[in-house]
Amino acid sequence: MCCVHGIVHEASEEGRLGGWTVKRPRGRRSRTVHDCPDHEDNLILDLAAEVGALLIVSNDTDLLSMSPWRGTPIIEPTAFAAKVDAMRRHTRRRRR
Repeated sequence: MCCVHGIVHEASEEGRLGGWTVKRPRGRRSRTVHDCPDHEDNLILDLAAEVGALLIVSNDTDLLSMSPWRGTPIIEPTAFAAKVDAMRRHTRRRRR
């Protein structure tokens, strides 16, 4: 799974996140991540921890400075796009 910063419709605590209103679903625990001083970044990290994200894609400098966070790499969108493009090129070459 991949957690993309800014494309979050639901997180684990009530608050505002990049223009989205995020609410804690019923029966879910409260936010457990307090690793970053920025509240919104902690929502992203909590979501990543909750879903077991293998990768976090973000332009946020605070998040990028924490990479790897608990073993999860945090990379910029341009780096992510470059990796996806390289994988596609590699797959096409193998099919020929």
